[in-house]
Amino acid sequence: MISKIVELEQERYKRLGYDTIVVPISIYVSSPLEVVHISNDSYILTGIHITRDDMLSNGNSVVLSSPTEVLHLTQMQISQLGTSLFKLFRENLIIQTKSESDFGQYRLDFIKITPYLNK
Repeated sequence: MISKIVELEQERYKRLGYDTIVVPISIYVSSPLEVVHISNDSYILTGIHITRDDMLSNGNSVVLSSPTEVLHLTQMQISQLGTSLFKLFRENLIIQTKSESDFGQYRLDFIKITPYLNK
């Protein structure tokens, strides 16, 4: 499913006159509120990496929002989605983490699609 979303985004950029570069990236979340400026890129969420303690507590709620998508789940629920996780974010990404205990750093994995002019 993720490859289909990448393909659709590449087609969308192509209609706008751009070629694309597709790369995997990771965002390390180290505070309860983070804003990522995506600009003209597109980010497709592919996974989350959390600590064992966070996995056992299942108390950390994560809200990912952009003008195109909203996702509100616990860290455990996001990790259990596996390959069925396919959320597309554009323009900017707000990452808000609500933790029942001390905040622990975690990592979100994405596929980044960047448009460029090929002359």
